[in-house]
Amino acid sequence: MRAVYLVLGLLILLLTINFLDKCEEGKFLRFAGKDYCVPRESSIYMSGVGFFNALFLPLSGQLDSDKNQEIFVVPIGNLKSAIPEVKDRTTKNGSIYPHIQALVFAISKQELPKFYLTSTAIIDIVLGIGEWSEVFKDPKVSTIPFTDWIRITQGSYLDGASKGSWYVFKKYPELTDGSSSNPGNFVATCMSQGSKIYPLETVCGTSYVDEEQGFYIKFRLTEDSLYLKDQVGAYLVQQIRSWELKESEKN
Repeated sequence: MRAVYLVLGLLILLLTINFLDKCEEGKFLRFAGKDYCVPRESSIYMSGVGFFNALFLPLSGQLDSDKNQEIFVVPIGNLKSAIPEVKDRTTKNGSIYPHIQALVFAISKQELPKFYLTSTAIIDIVLGIGEWSEVFKDPKVSTIPFTDWIRITQGSYLDGASKGSWYVFKKYPELTDGSSSNPGNFVATCMSQGSKIYPLETVCGTSYVDEEQGFYIKFRLTEDSLYLKDQVGAYLVQQIRSWELKESEKN
């Protein structure tokens, strides 16, 4: 039996080496049952841009804690070549973010419906339910540029005029958004960030679901680029698919 395991181990090693040979210019990656050759500038482990900030990730219980997730980065220049209307994001020292980071989850068709639902925690906050009744008791509603989506803020946080956070929906949320009503109603969580030297900038954590590939993607855009989120999500999926090693490339 030991000999069998040894042979199997050697075969796997040889197969891996063969794949690595096919991916000399990037990083070989096995993700969600498929093999990818990710360009160096798009691999988080080679890009040097640091780990994905989890500030805008879904609340616990919304995602399964398995290993079917990866972080990719795409040079912002590539993204803007495809979608010129996307606005640059700036760092706290005023420089331009060189990449857009994407946290990608591989999900099954059975899991897909829950990713269109609004987190019940967010519904509780916006509707002032329970412990939030005294905290979020004076919501203000305004519109998002280029859309009929609405921004729901608390008091002075309206329109990002002051540091704070707010939520974006396609229409005013209902209590049942977390179960079945209005799937896909929630759009993004946004906040103002900046410093004493550089002006405030609004940045939003949003998501995109690709049912064909089974991808759920989290990424960030400025609020004035939020209306492009589906175009950006589709572009990210296209990029990931372009890195997939086809059967002909594995031989």
